Amino acid sequence: MFRGPVMEQIPSLRRYAGSLTGSVTAGDALLTVMMEGVLSSRTALPDDVSLRVSLFRRLHEAWISSGKPSAPGLKLVSDTENPTACYILQRLDAVARAALILGRLEGFSAADTAFILGMEEAGAANLISEAEINLAKLVASRVLIVEDDALTAMELERIVTRMGHSVIGTAITRDEAVALATAEQPDLILSDVELDDRSSGIDAVQRIRRLGHMPVIFVTAFPDRLRSTPKMRDSYVIPKPFSKGLMTNFIANALLTRGGSV
Repeated sequence: MFRGPVMEQIPSLRRYAGSLTGSVTAGDALLTVMMEGVLSSRTALPDDVSLRVSLFRRLHEAWISSGKPSAPGLKLVSDTENPTACYILQRLDAVARAALILGRLEGFSAADTAFILGMEEAGAANLISEAEINLAKLVASRVLIVEDDALTAMELERIVTRMGHSVIGTAITRDEAVALATAEQPDLILSDVELDDRSSGIDAVQRIRRLGHMPVIFVTAFPDRLRSTPKMRDSYVIPKPFSKGLMTNFIANALLTRGGSV
C-alpha cells in the first residue's frame, strides 16, 4: 500500500545513496536492494516514524550491512547539474557527508538525522557541526552584504566569518553594492530589499548578476514584496528577524547548490 508514497521518495533517496557510496552506479545498486526489500514487504517499516525517515534509515542500514562501500573519485548522482558541490562534498568523511546532507540539504531535524544514522542526537549534531567546519575550509567563499541597518549587517558578518567565509564589504545603497561587486566579484550576496537611498536590493542584485551569476539570499522584513518579482535562479528569502541557525543553513545550502536550478 506504500508503493506510491515510497516511489515519491526515490529522487532524494538516490541523492543520499550516491552520497554514501560516492558513485551513481553503486548508489543505485544499493537503493535497488533496499527498495526490493521494502516493496516486497520483506523489510518491515516502523510505525512510530514517518515513511520518509523510515526509508532513509533502511537505506543507511543497507549501506552499513554492505560494508560501507565507497568509490572516491566517481561522480555523484547530481554531478552533471552541480559538479563543484559534489566534488567538495565527496572530500568529507562518508558518514559526516551523510549527516550534513540529511540535516542541511534534505532538511531532517536533528532527532530524525540521529535516528537515520543510528546514533544519539547529540552525536549527530556534533557530526554535522564538524562537517560544516571542514566544509567551510573547503569552500571558503567571498560574501557581499547589502544591508542599510548597521546591527543587522554586523550580525550577518559575524555569521559569515564564523562559518569560515570572508566579507568583501557592506553596501547600504544600490550603487555601492554594484560598485563593490564589480570590484570584488563575490561568490554570494546577502541583500535586504529596501536600501538606504530608497533603492531596491532586488534591482541591485539584478544589476550585479549582469556581471556574472552568483546565488543571493534576500534578508528582509517584507518578504511579500518579492512575490511580484520573477523567481531568480539560486535565490532564497529569509524573513527578519532571523536566527543564526537558519541563516547558517541557508548560506551553506546556497553555496553548495550554486549553479543548479533553485
